[in-house]
Amino acid sequence: MGKWREIFCSSENCENEDECVFNPPATEQEIKRFESDIGASLPADLREMLLEFNGIDKPEHGRQAPFILGLKNMKLPEFYTDWDVPTDNLLEWSKNIVYVRQFNSFTYLWGIVVKPFDDFKVGDVVEFDHDDIDDDIEASDFFTRNLKSLKEVILD
Repeated sequence: MGKWREIFCSSENCENEDECVFNPPATEQEIKRFESDIGASLPADLREMLLEFNGIDKPEHGRQAPFILGLKNMKLPEFYTDWDVPTDNLLEWSKNIVYVRQFNSFTYLWGIVVKPFDDFKVGDVVEFDHDDIDDDIEASDFFTRNLKSLKEVILD
């Protein structure tokens, strides 16, 4: 068992390991293409995890859903462009973040900053609840920083 799979399986998120679907690893080429697309390098620990497995799916609302996001889901989901409140700021801030975990059909998202913005630096772990979206809010008031590392995101 690889390092990141062992970390995940030791958490409360994996009470029944058979429910968790570890996707096949990303290739170096896929990661480099993604980095080129976002204009930033991925943190070493995230890269290492993606080379072990490219996301984890587990049951949510009666279906398999991404839990730890792979390369195909790491950008802000498209539906936020058509949200019922203005999302211009969120869309702009999200160009600097790769999202690595979701909960409750993308209601809550955790991500890692890959390009500095406002008072956030590369490597900061951020999270948000979609109920807090408001175009009159500052990034530092919107995103919370309760976790310090990718490992904490997986274990939380």
